[in-house]
Amino acid sequence: MEQHEVVAAVLHLDEKILLCHRSPTRTWFPDVWDFAGGHVESGESPAAALSRELFEELGVAPLQMGASAIISRVTDELNLTVWECTAWTGAIENRQLDEHDQIAWFTRADLDALTLADSSYRAILKRLLEP
Repeated sequence: MEQHEVVAAVLHLDEKILLCHRSPTRTWFPDVWDFAGGHVESGESPAAALSRELFEELGVAPLQMGASAIISRVTDELNLTVWECTAWTGAIENRQLDEHDQIAWFTRADLDALTLADSSYRAILKRLLEP
């Protein structure tokens, strides 16, 4: 079975994070809140892939990323790395309406009401948003 390398980012500004709602028609993880990002293409570095994905999905270029990944998960099918992005250029907009039917900013208090792509994300995001 082929392993998919996926990179993603949580945009973090002040006391809010940006999440993307995956369209209900998506094959993988439909109708849940998730991070912006996607697959690393052949010959592409993870950093280049993340920059490309953030531009394609949100119209931004990352300027400042966390020193280490906030999520690193490896299974037989998936190698997922998620970074915190605290500075970027460009105006955020949902540029992939077929992938995400909406994007939104959330506070720590908002997280309990969200259906996330993975239940472990809630605790990680709450830690990012601790006062």
